[in-house]
Amino acid sequence: MAPVLPRRGTSKGQLMCASPASGIKPGSIHFVFTIPARWPPAHSEEFISEIKVGTKTTITAHEDGHISLTIHASGQSVEHHFQRIRLSGEGRRSILQLTWGNDGPPSCLINGQELRLRESNLDEILDLTYEPVIVQQTTGTHFSQAALDRMPELERFFLHTLHDIEQKLTANDSYALTRLSGLIRHLLLDGRPLLDQVNAIYRLRLRFPVIAGLKSPAHDQLHDLLNDGQTILHRAGLFPNGAPSTEITKDEFLKFECLLYRGIDITVRDVVLTVAHILGGIHTDEPKDEVQETLLRLEREVTTSRSPILLYAMTDIARVVYAAVTPLVHEIYKRHGA
Repeated sequence: MAPVLPRRGTSKGQLMCASPASGIKPGSIHFVFTIPARWPPAHSEEFISEIKVGTKTTITAHEDGHISLTIHASGQSVEHHFQRIRLSGEGRRSILQLTWGNDGPPSCLINGQELRLRESNLDEILDLTYEPVIVQQTTGTHFSQAALDRMPELERFFLHTLHDIEQKLTANDSYALTRLSGLIRHLLLDGRPLLDQVNAIYRLRLRFPVIAGLKSPAHDQLHDLLNDGQTILHRAGLFPNGAPSTEITKDEFLKFECLLYRGIDITVRDVVLTVAHILGGIHTDEPKDEVQETLLRLEREVTTSRSPILLYAMTDIARVVYAAVTPLVHEIYKRHGA
């Protein structure tokens, strides 16, 4: 049964989402996510849950196809329900923007289209059409045991590492994704990265595919706009998954700022090393700097699809890496055969 809905702009008797009296401060969330394959969901399901001192913000998908925003602070809850969403097409990558302040009800946009607040006497439906998505494929290359036996140990170890990455991406659970960080660190960030050692033999100009809009003046302007001290979270999706893409070097990829959380820029390198060295990908330790402390807060405070957002980002990073090294796998196959 769908929940009883408040009048437009109200929620549980409150006139606005944030006000000094309610103890709820203005804020916003900008988030790249993938709408579940089953839509509407069979039961209400949290998309994003963000916790800060004294305040919890939750975005929930409901079984009739609408989403809601709930903010709980100082013992009070403010809840807003938005219109239903109807999907067509196969792609589900979406950008969600939610903003709330002191001067009225919140605004919500998905892929730039506004979601209206639901009214008791009006039940509009927003149609979202998605282009087909090309799901990342495996390298499609099979190495026989005989081929593995005759190739040098370094290349064999590299192929086993990629196989391990693929298995952990498929498993898609917290333990596997945490351990995934250690494999990515070994490939890209060790003193002598495994990828560099293997590619020294083949000398390929490996490039890392990312969504085209990430390397543009418009993206830089968005970053500056969001770095306003009020935006809680902005996450940049990395892996194109069929969207227009551009290719960057390994160093550019590692330096790319994939998260902005409470005014702190977080790079791909920061995510990999924090998950690997602080959260248990390789070992567990205490944070060493402000960025790692911020990432630990983010890991505790924000979840998406029931997983900490850091692991969600780790999946995205690993998919880009896997796509980038595929040409090297093909060259190894050419040299050593099946």
